[in-house]
Amino acid sequence: MYAVIDIETSGGKFGEERIIEVAVFRFDGNEIVDQFISLVNPDAHIQPYVQKLTGITPKMVRRAPKFHEIAKRLVEVTEDAVFVAHNVNFDYRVVQEEFSRLGYDFQRKTLDTITHAQRLIPGLKAYGLETLCESLGILNSNRHRADGDARATVKLLALLLAKDTEKKIEGIARNRQDTTPDHSFSKLTAELYNTTGLYYIHNSKGEVIYLGQSRNLRNQIDRHFLATNERALQLQAEADSIQIEPTGSELIARIVEHLELKKLKPALNKRTDKYTLSQGLFIDVNDDKSVRSIRVQKVKKERPIIHFSDEATGLELAAQYCRNFGIQPKDVAMSFQLDAMQAFYNEHLEVQKIRVTSPIKRVWRTAFPFINAMLIDKGRKTGEKSMVLIEDGKLRGYGYFELEMQVADLETVKRSITSIASSSYLASLVYDHYHKGKFDEVRTY
Repeated sequence: MYAVIDIETSGGKFGEERIIEVAVFRFDGNEIVDQFISLVNPDAHIQPYVQKLTGITPKMVRRAPKFHEIAKRLVEVTEDAVFVAHNVNFDYRVVQEEFSRLGYDFQRKTLDTITHAQRLIPGLKAYGLETLCESLGILNSNRHRADGDARATVKLLALLLAKDTEKKIEGIARNRQDTTPDHSFSKLTAELYNTTGLYYIHNSKGEVIYLGQSRNLRNQIDRHFLATNERALQLQAEADSIQIEPTGSELIARIVEHLELKKLKPALNKRTDKYTLSQGLFIDVNDDKSVRSIRVQKVKKERPIIHFSDEATGLELAAQYCRNFGIQPKDVAMSFQLDAMQAFYNEHLEVQKIRVTSPIKRVWRTAFPFINAMLIDKGRKTGEKSMVLIEDGKLRGYGYFELEMQVADLETVKRSITSIASSSYLASLVYDHYHKGKFDEVRTY
C-alpha cells in the first residue's frame, strides 16, 4: 500500500516551513482506495513568492483547520503504507516537523519517485514533476497545488510500477525500510542523510570530474549512481572516489559550489550548473538617467543587475524599487508583468530612505536594507553557527564560530573569515537566502 502525498508550505527558514495545503491518496497499486485533501491554517506568514506560485493566500487558509486538527486523519490515511512523494525528503521532513511540534514521532517507510523515474525512464534532461508529466503525457490541470501534484504523482507511480519488471518498488513496500538501492558508494552516503554541503567526485587520476551541493547529500549523490541517462552512466564508469565537505549552511554550499565550478571546470558538470539562479532584473534608462523600463526575464547573454530563482521574486523586488523611488509600475513594467508587479507594489507600502542615485546601487539597497551586517546561519555541528559578512554593501566572505566572543569584534571577524571576491551573482545568492527567510539572525552594525 502506498500513501502518495504532496504538500504546499508557507516558505521561510529551513525547518520553520508550515504546511498550508496537503493531499494524500492511498493507492493500492491499481486504484485509489482513500484520500484526504485540505487547506491548512499555518498560523504563520505565507511568503509572497509562495502565494504567487500556488495561488494560496492568507484569506484562503484563515478558516481552514490547523495541523493539530488534521493530524489524526493523516496518521490514519498513511498507516501501514509507504510514504511516497516526488522529492520525498522535503515532504517527509516537513510532515515530521509538524507532528514533532505536537509531541508525536511520525515514522513511515518512504519512497522517492524521482529516484525510480531516473532508474526506469533514462535519458530525460530533468526529472522534476512538471517535466516528467510533459514527457509522459500525464495531465496535471492543477499544478503547484497539493491535489494536482499528488494526483500526478499517483499516475507517475502507477507507470513506474508497470515498468519495474524487477519489482524493486514492490519490494520496498513489502520489506525494506530504506528506499535506495545499493550502489558503489552506498556505505559512504548512508551516513550523509540530511547533511548539507558539497561533494567532489574524482576519477582514478584524482581529478575532479563532477561537483555539486545539496541540503541532503545522501539523496543527491544516490541519484547520480542510480540514474541511467548517458551522463550518469559516464559518471558512474569514471567515478573512483568521493570527497565530502560539510558546510551546514546551504548558502555557503552554493557560494563555494559556484566558485569551485568556475575554478575547476569539472568535465561532467554542465556549463549552466554554476548559475542556478536563472531569472534576472534589467533596468533600461533614458538619457536623463530616469527609468524607462524594468524587466524580469530569463538570463541569457545580457547581464542582469541581480539574479533570482523565479520571476515572482524579481517582480516583488521591482515593485519595492518602484515604491522606494516614486515610480508607478504602469510607467515602467512590461505589459505582461504589470498586474503581478502592481499587486506586489500594493503590498509594500513602507518606503525605504535610500540616498543613492545610480539605478544599480538603488536596486541593491532595496534588496538589502542594511549596509553592514553579519548574517547568521546554521553551522556544521551542534553549537556552531555560520556567518556571512556584508560590509559597505558588498559580500566580503564567510566563516564559522562557536563562541559569541568570536563575533563580538569586527576586526576579529574579518581576520577569521574566508574572504571572497564579491560579484553580483554571489550577492544574488545571499539575497535569495535572505528573501526566503533562511538566516537564523541578521546583525547590523
